Amino acid sequence: MEQNKQNKKKENILLLVEAGKQTTRFLQQVLEKDDSEKQYFILHVTQDAMPLQNGARMLALQAVVDAGSRMGAEVSLRFESNLADCVSAFTKEHQITQIVMEPPTVAAARKNVWQEIWQSILALLPPETSIQLAP
Repeated sequence: MEQNKQNKKKENILLLVEAGKQTTRFLQQVLEKDDSEKQYFILHVTQDAMPLQNGARMLALQAVVDAGSRMGAEVSLRFESNLADCVSAFTKEHQITQIVMEPPTVAAARKNVWQEIWQSILALLPPETSIQLAP
C-alpha cells in the first residue's frame, strides 16, 4: 500500500484566474470541495505595466492572494506581455499536470478572445498537461 502511494505521481493543478468580481467564488468552488492531497497553484497574468496604481484592480488582486493563501494554494502574480508563454513556462517550472481556467466574463466571452487564449496556451503545453475551462 505504501509503495503504491509512492508510485503515484503527485497532481499539481494550476488555476488560471482573471482577478475579477467572480474570482473568489471560483476559487472557493474549486478549493473548498477538494480534500485530496493535490497541490494547487493560482496564477494571474497581466500585461498592465502599472496594475497597482488602479485602486480597484489592486483590491481585486489582493482578494485573489488572500483567498488563495487562506485555502492553501501557492499564489503567483506575473506581469508579462505574452500570456501563453508565461503559462507554458510556469507549467514546466512547477510540473503542472492540469490547468483549470476561470470562466470568462460575459464581456470577454462575447469578444471571443478566450478561444484564442485557449488555443495559444494549448499549443505550448507539454502533452501530459490537461486543460479545462471551469463550468
